[in-house]
Amino acid sequence: MRRRDTPHHTANKHHPPLLSVLTWLLAAGCAAPSEERYASAEVSHEDQRQRDLIRPPMVGDDRYVWVEAQREYDVSPEVFWERFFDTPLADILRPSPTFPGVERTVLLVGNDWDHPGARRRLEFLDGHSAVEELLTFDPPRAFSTQFWALTSDDRRGVAHGVSRWTVTPLDGGERSRVRWRYGLLPHNPVVGLIVRRKAEQEVRPDQLEASLRRLESLVTPLTGSEE
Repeated sequence: MRRRDTPHHTANKHHPPLLSVLTWLLAAGCAAPSEERYASAEVSHEDQRQRDLIRPPMVGDDRYVWVEAQREYDVSPEVFWERFFDTPLADILRPSPTFPGVERTVLLVGNDWDHPGARRRLEFLDGHSAVEELLTFDPPRAFSTQFWALTSDDRRGVAHGVSRWTVTPLDGGERSRVRWRYGLLPHNPVVGLIVRRKAEQEVRPDQLEASLRRLESLVTPLTGSEE
């Protein structure tokens, strides 16, 4: 069963350091969904504005600043996929000194977070937000997302970001290797130097690996079985 969010939130509006909000994206997310479907009467002006946003064009991979991590899990790709997408995003991406934490996501376009073109708003505990859209969705092997429209100071350096997840079967499909690639597109080459340095400091592979380690207890049954 898909998770659902509460329809309202409150948060302190302080400004995190550059790229702190971007640390989470598995998104891009790129992580598990937790959407609420709005009734038409509940759609706010902000919801409609973000629904109408034009998604930025993608560029060649060599234009992005990339960070990558991977981990193996003792469950099949099918089980990993199902449990990953049933896990609240806030359980995976918790607050840290460089990341405010995710409060909830709100589905903006589509009936569920399970097809290309689905769009949601990511709401952070510091009051900032971003828009994320599913680019590809190929269960249980791969999905990718793009995020943009950042409200935090990150928008000064980053035009948009992408998050790519691949799940490879191991041991005849009984286990899985999960690879997570996370890319940031700087506004220009000069800013790119700053973004690259900040990414090395704040969006390091070991931080992505920490989220993947956290997933271990969330997707792997304590009994070791796939119930």
